[in-house]
Amino acid sequence: MTAKKPPSFQFYPKDFLADDNVDVMTNEELGAYIRLMCHAWIAENRLTADEEKLRKLARAVPCDWQKICHAVLSCFDYSDNVLSHKRLAEEREKQRLYSKQKSKSGKAGAKARWDKPLQDAGDDGKGMAEACECHSGANATAMANDSSSSSSSSSSSIKKESRRRTPPNPDIKTFLDWWVIEYKSNRGQDYVISGGKEGRLLKGLLAKVTLDEVKAAAGRMLNAEWCRDSADIGLLVSNYNKFTAEPKVTDDEPEHKYPKPRNLSEEELRIVLPVPGDDE
Repeated sequence: MTAKKPPSFQFYPKDFLADDNVDVMTNEELGAYIRLMCHAWIAENRLTADEEKLRKLARAVPCDWQKICHAVLSCFDYSDNVLSHKRLAEEREKQRLYSKQKSKSGKAGAKARWDKPLQDAGDDGKGMAEACECHSGANATAMANDSSSSSSSSSSSIKKESRRRTPPNPDIKTFLDWWVIEYKSNRGQDYVISGGKEGRLLKGLLAKVTLDEVKAAAGRMLNAEWCRDSADIGLLVSNYNKFTAEPKVTDDEPEHKYPKPRNLSEEELRIVLPVPGDDE
């Protein structure tokens, strides 16, 4: 495949303005010079030394070209009826070397990534298992004990498929449907379910307590003054034990309408709550 031509070159204003030839150019000469440099770059630093063609490329009228051509063309090198520019040649070579180095580094990195599993594998069964684990995700220990890699890989795939097909806990949807209705009844506004995060929180909680207990705790949360403006499923799960305590009922306050749910131990609560920062 033919390499793409570089579409641009580095322009260094300080070097450009410090050039003695550029420093004495008129604006018209400077404009023509920059246009010819651009055309030279596109033509891979080879401009045909045809004065009429160069004049047209510089966008100069014939009478003006005779005045400015010497100052402009003196900045180019002439050889075999071709004009070239020394600084453009240097910039093109720098780009070529940089591209070559990047390509070499990329190939070396790819080779190191592919070679590492083979170097680690060795000739024994355990090494082969580790190499296969890197490429196919099979269990390394099982493959070390069993030389049949295809059997182990199939078993691993079946287990993964089985985990993916585990049906969701129906109590999660039941609670969410109940919660949306209860929240609107209590707050007078709709509750918006925030994706799958709340479902994951409920899944952990419902693995430890019953659906009725979670509903009871949620109802107590809705009636709690301290979380009047922040009641949501995240608050319910993170403060579950607070909502399992018996509420203090004053003479003027009717008895709480929700039953007392079972309290969770600290160990159970640690299992239910997600690790901070883990939204998966």
